[in-house]
Amino acid sequence: MPGDFYRARLADNLGFVEMALIDALEFRGNGDIAASARLESAMKYAMFSGGRRLRPNFTIESWRFFNPVGAGRGGAYRPTEVKLLSYVVSAIELSHHFSLTHDDLPAMDDDDKRRGRDSLHRAYDEATALLAGDALLTLAFWRAAAASPEAVSELGYGVMRMIRGQAMDMAGADGADGADGVSGADGWRDMAIRKTGALFGTACVLGGLISGANSRQVAALRKYGENAGVAYQVLDDLNDMRDGDGDGASNIVKSLGVIEADKILRKCCGDARNSLAMLENATEDAGDEGVARAATLSARRRLRPPTGGVRKRNIPVHAPPPPDGTPPVTSRGAGERHPRMPVGGPKKTGLTRFADAEPLSFHRDFMNYVHKSAHKRLLGFGINLLR
Repeated sequence: MPGDFYRARLADNLGFVEMALIDALEFRGNGDIAASARLESAMKYAMFSGGRRLRPNFTIESWRFFNPVGAGRGGAYRPTEVKLLSYVVSAIELSHHFSLTHDDLPAMDDDDKRRGRDSLHRAYDEATALLAGDALLTLAFWRAAAASPEAVSELGYGVMRMIRGQAMDMAGADGADGADGVSGADGWRDMAIRKTGALFGTACVLGGLISGANSRQVAALRKYGENAGVAYQVLDDLNDMRDGDGDGASNIVKSLGVIEADKILRKCCGDARNSLAMLENATEDAGDEGVARAATLSARRRLRPPTGGVRKRNIPVHAPPPPDGTPPVTSRGAGERHPRMPVGGPKKTGLTRFADAEPLSFHRDFMNYVHKSAHKRLLGFGINLLR
């Protein structure tokens, strides 16, 4: 059945994602930057509120495409590979939850509930929710910086496009005129590519960047992620309509109707599948040896900064602290001691299952699941509208 493999992978990867987020939100040992007890509690409330962890799974599965070597070494990944992945996986999910926290605020979507429980500003207060969102985004860039400068740049690009999409959504919802407004099917798709698709695209690209992906591979990953994200948004909007929650102006069925929604769904699913084929073609042209060598060299080079000082200026780089009491390590030349990020391992992370699966099986099954589920919902709404 479409979606079976995709759901199995989500379950398989969940332990690794949760571990990366726990590491990111553990401030013991870094008292100078530790959040207050209330703020730290609010950040954890926002981050551990359920959800599929879909965006970090896009990062993991894109990374797997460039790192199929686990099966060739008894099912184990190198500790350096796992460490880099944990940095970018947590960065993408922290960024996503920053956006959810701020979206729920009274000044924006004014939602009192998030995934069946009080949204953050209702559970705490509006000021704490604002600060928690700010802290989550800052922490996301801190984590990305521990991976590579390219990861920071990519995260910034994705987050800025997401924010622009939210501005377009708000302008459209208020009936505002001007460049930020949303008008027609093209306008809705443009808004959705930014608001939803951009972070999915960045999630895929981050998995490639830490693996030494070339420019053609990065372009294919971005296009796939953006179109997959918009297709997923169509399905999400349809589910909202089914649950009686689809009154927002940005809901595709409410705004454009069933026929236009179906056209956008078909185009996005087709473009996403074509992008996966482009990714495979770009990789075949590069050659397996070249990709593996680029990944190895990239990992070795990018692992140097997080626990060492900046050599020329003698400035310490604060590595994210661990939850397990790992002994701290001295920053080179800085005179301070900072905790080391735990590496984890195959038995903890669950990243070694399905080693024999095709590298893009998750992404292909995800697209089949979204396409069939959304199309079925669209048919249902179309029949209901005709009655």
